[in-house]
Amino acid sequence: MAEIALDFRTFLLADSSVASVAGDRIHHNHVPQGKVKPFVFYRRRNTDHIVCLDDANGQTPDSYAFDVEAIATNPDQAEELAGYIRSRCHLFRGALGETTTKGVFVQDVSEDYVPRGTGGDVGLTVIAFDVEVHV
Repeated sequence: MAEIALDFRTFLLADSSVASVAGDRIHHNHVPQGKVKPFVFYRRRNTDHIVCLDDANGQTPDSYAFDVEAIATNPDQAEELAGYIRSRCHLFRGALGETTTKGVFVQDVSEDYVPRGTGGDVGLTVIAFDVEVHV
């Protein structure tokens, strides 16, 4: 199976609305120093295997969970980018790069979520999502 994190990045880049705000600034696990804003930060948080007792070793995962953050210096721009990401992802099914999905679901993160893409920068607006990709 292709690398799901790279497929997810390609999927977001292919959306003209996301690209109109973030350009190609969609960063996986690491945000470069001196980053231009706004941008998207995401990381794969979880890989879920539904296991039956008679399954063979090496079964492919059933779903992946991502933390996705829309980050900007301007709250309105962060809201705009977050809206485009939600529209692109929520209830999507089909080809996500080289991965075929049964469904992608977006929900807000929990209240105690700590943003990871800001690098400690004060004054940035972060709108974060929990994105589940079922394959």
